Amino acid sequence: MKRETHFSKYDGKPFVHREYDRSALDQMRMVARECYAWPGGYAMFALMENGDAMCPSCIKRNYRQLFASTKSNDISGWCVIGIDALCNCEEAPICCECSKEIA
Repeated sequence: MKRETHFSKYDGKPFVHREYDRSALDQMRMVARECYAWPGGYAMFALMENGDAMCPSCIKRNYRQLFASTKSNDISGWCVIGIDALCNCEEAPICCECSKEIA
């Protein structure tokens, strides 16, 4: 698997940009369908390649763009690299698309 290092436009920290990863697409699909983690009921969200978070409703609204960018490994900011849940955060993240707090 080829790896490239890119730098986040927000904090300047390096992160590894992966080639097409099927698990990222499966994770994005899971968050679009099921908004809460089980067990615990914590809200889930997608992690974008630039370090931002996206809420499930924005994932549903922009699903085609996210799918195409993630599959083609685009570096435009629409590529999903994984998911997370609120139980792993000290404070609720803000959605990069709708600017609402993910709760």
